[in-house]
Amino acid sequence: MIILISVKQVRDFAKDIMEEKRFLHAERTAQMSREITMAHNIDDDICNKIEIASMLHDIARDMPEELLLSKAYKKDLNINKYELEKPVLLHGKVGAEIVKSKLAIFDEDILNAIRYHTSGRVGMSIVERVVMISDVIEIGRKFRGVEELRGMAMENLNDIFKRIIENKIVYFVQCGLFVLPKTYELWNHILLKEANTDGKELYIF
Repeated sequence: MIILISVKQVRDFAKDIMEEKRFLHAERTAQMSREITMAHNIDDDICNKIEIASMLHDIARDMPEELLLSKAYKKDLNINKYELEKPVLLHGKVGAEIVKSKLAIFDEDILNAIRYHTSGRVGMSIVERVVMISDVIEIGRKFRGVEELRGMAMENLNDIFKRIIENKIVYFVQCGLFVLPKTYELWNHILLKEANTDGKELYIF
């Protein structure tokens, strides 16, 4: 699908909508995504989608919980019990709806990257995966092992993607947070693919 909006227009929209701290995170995520796509010689049209989705992935992150719920109900977004308990989990789904309505972006790679950047899902496109990876390891993130992850991201996208999902699950458990169904389904899917490669190199992307 042809994207009619420029990265600059997306950036300007995000700057107007997002709180400064969140906007700076979005810019760093976009910068990390550019570094990853350059390291792996990803096609220009895919790079453009990744950069747009990176700038917009948290567009609804600072929205009050009541408003997230209201918009999710209005758009009939199939709220699950975990999202009902913790409405902040809706920010990806609601963000995708904002992007459709305000920016007329209907590309499913971009929209799904926004929807699922927190949970992941089975069948993620390369756009979705690079956005998720970039969100976790952008230069402003400070946690043990992040430098190793940044190095991995430049070397092997399969390895870094698996590690990101593993780290998410460990983090959620350690913090007493929900492990979302789509996250553990994705983890199990990765393990099943590994088990059925018969010694061949796993190719997730």
